[in-house]
Amino acid sequence: MPDVGRHIADYRKQNSLTQEQLASALHVTRQTVSSWENGRTLPDVESLAAVASALDVSVEELIYGKRTVPPTEPPGFSRHRRLAVIMGACAILAVLLEGLWPDVGAHMPPGIDAAAECLLRPLIWVFCTVQLLALVAMSRQLKSAGGGVRAAMIAFGTVTLAAYGVLCLAHAGVVHSDALARIWQGIHHSAWLFALPAAALFFGLELSLKSK
Repeated sequence: MPDVGRHIADYRKQNSLTQEQLASALHVTRQTVSSWENGRTLPDVESLAAVASALDVSVEELIYGKRTVPPTEPPGFSRHRRLAVIMGACAILAVLLEGLWPDVGAHMPPGIDAAAECLLRPLIWVFCTVQLLALVAMSRQLKSAGGGVRAAMIAFGTVTLAAYGVLCLAHAGVVHSDALARIWQGIHHSAWLFALPAAALFFGLELSLKSK
C-alpha cells in the first residue's frame, strides 16, 4: 500500500485537519500520523478503519485514492440527440420533396396536390426549428417552469398547428369556406411563422418532461 500515507495526508488537508487534530481523534501521537503520511510506517487494519471514519472516506479510498467516475451524459442529452437526427432527416426529405413536387404533383389528384403544397414548406420550418432547438438543448438544460407556462406553450403550439390544418383542408376543398380559403391565401407564403408553434411545442413538452 505505497500510497496510503499520501492519501491520508490529502484527505486530512481536505478536511482542514492538522496532524495533531487527526492524532487526537484517533488517540495516537502526532508522530504516528506523520510516520503514516511520510510512508515510514503503515497503519494496521484497525487503525486504517479508524482513519477512514475520522476523515469520512472509505477504506478503499484511503488505499487506492478517489476513483474517477466516467462522465455521464446530462439528463435528456440522448433524447435531444435522437430528436435532432430525426428532425434533420425529416427536414432534408421535406426539402427534396418540395423541390420535386412540381413534377410529382402533376400526377396527383388536385386535392392531394393542394394539401401537399400547403404542408411541405411549413413542415420544413417545423422540422428545422425543432432540430435547432434540440441541438441547443444538448448543451443547455431548460430551467423548470410552472405548470401554467408549460400548458400555455403546448396549447399555443397545438392550436396554431391545428388551425393551419383546418386552413389546409379548406384550400384542398375538403372544408368549403371562402373565408378560410382567403385566410390561407394570405398566410401560405409566410411559412416561417410555423417556427413559433414548433418552438412552443418543443419547450412546452421539454418542460413537462423535466417536471416529472
